[in-house]
Amino acid sequence: MVGGGSSSSFWTCPLENANAPGRVHAVTQNFTRAWPTRALEGASHRFIQDAEKAPPSNPLHRLFSLRLNSHQRATHISQPLPSPPIVRDVLVRLLFLEHCCVINKSKAKLVEDKSSTKEDDTREARLSRLIDSPSLDVESLRKLCWAGIPSHMRPTLWRILSGYLPANVDRRPGVMTRRRAEYHSFVEQHYGARSDASNKQMLHQIQVDILRTTPTSIFSQEVVKEIFERLLFVFHVRHPGTGYVQGMNDLAVPFFSVFISSYNPEDIESTRMSAIPRANLAEIEADTYFCFCNLVDMIQDYFTPDRHGLQRQVHALEDIMGRINPPLNEHLSTHGVTYLQFAFRWMNCLLMRELPLKAIIRLWDTYLSEGDSFTTLHLYTSAALLLSMSEGLLACKDLSEIMIFVQSLPTESWGEREVAELLAEAYRLKFSFHEAQKHFT
Repeated sequence: MVGGGSSSSFWTCPLENANAPGRVHAVTQNFTRAWPTRALEGASHRFIQDAEKAPPSNPLHRLFSLRLNSHQRATHISQPLPSPPIVRDVLVRLLFLEHCCVINKSKAKLVEDKSSTKEDDTREARLSRLIDSPSLDVESLRKLCWAGIPSHMRPTLWRILSGYLPANVDRRPGVMTRRRAEYHSFVEQHYGARSDASNKQMLHQIQVDILRTTPTSIFSQEVVKEIFERLLFVFHVRHPGTGYVQGMNDLAVPFFSVFISSYNPEDIESTRMSAIPRANLAEIEADTYFCFCNLVDMIQDYFTPDRHGLQRQVHALEDIMGRINPPLNEHLSTHGVTYLQFAFRWMNCLLMRELPLKAIIRLWDTYLSEGDSFTTLHLYTSAALLLSMSEGLLACKDLSEIMIFVQSLPTESWGEREVAELLAEAYRLKFSFHEAQKHFT
């Protein structure tokens, strides 16, 4: 569940009474406690469009009708609701509408709910209290961070969510000092061996990958190249089970970018490293290393020689898309496109090459909040991304056009709103497939 939330209150609601307006409101009120509100922005807009356009044969039309008050909020379901899997999807959609935003129909665009600023202020205050509490409630923190983290809090919260800093506030300074010293001892111990004959090939691979790393505005700076060469080489030496694998460089980028954002929070990509004292860069390097290591530890089977974990994720994505969009799967197959040709990178680099950095950082707020289970959400996020691009893919006429499209997705302008909608769709798919397998078998 989201950020460790539970849906037990949802399932215990008496479904036979769900057609009563009060019960619908109670169900959605109970269920929303497990849902991060801002993560669902945009999905309500899609819900209204679906409801308005649904033909009589569509379950959305056939199963229920919505009555909307002047604020465009769902208040009543006039038909009894059927089996639990379908009820769940209906109420999830209802939740999108009930708790996220309103539609300004005259302008035909999504606008934020008038209470969103107050909710954000309250959430930020709660985050502040949690961070400063003597012993932090990590599960409560994950729930609050799932919907996004205020930029000025992100460096600290990512260190905590990654397992680098402890929950106990009094222990954090000592742990940070000790671990930074530990990392620099690793550098002294191992980095000098980078020129050894046995390490030359791997060092070359790391250097080549760093040249390909984006955003270029950051990674064209020599000091950043040096930082990444050190931390990736040290990782290679200290993790002989997997060593460094091509693409790992991308997984360190969000951590490094967030940690340097303390010096330029408005525009990370324009940050000049020469303006940051060397001592502070050394601290950021150490913190990036440990957070990166903790992330890779969670997906070790992605980097084994047979890449078993990645293969499993790619095949799962193909299976999901075959269920939710058979024409797209057929189109890809007809033109000789396999999922491994494009989705391997999506899994290997966690969409780092598919979305701009600002979108990735927002996405990783949620991934880090998911903890060990983030790979499941990533699978459905990839499905939601592919689903959102299906129209463009179906318009491609051959293998070459398809590959060009999937390797350069039109996401360069994406920001927090687009990621919120992507995550909303991903969670809806996860809710329908991963947690309701029997319904689809």
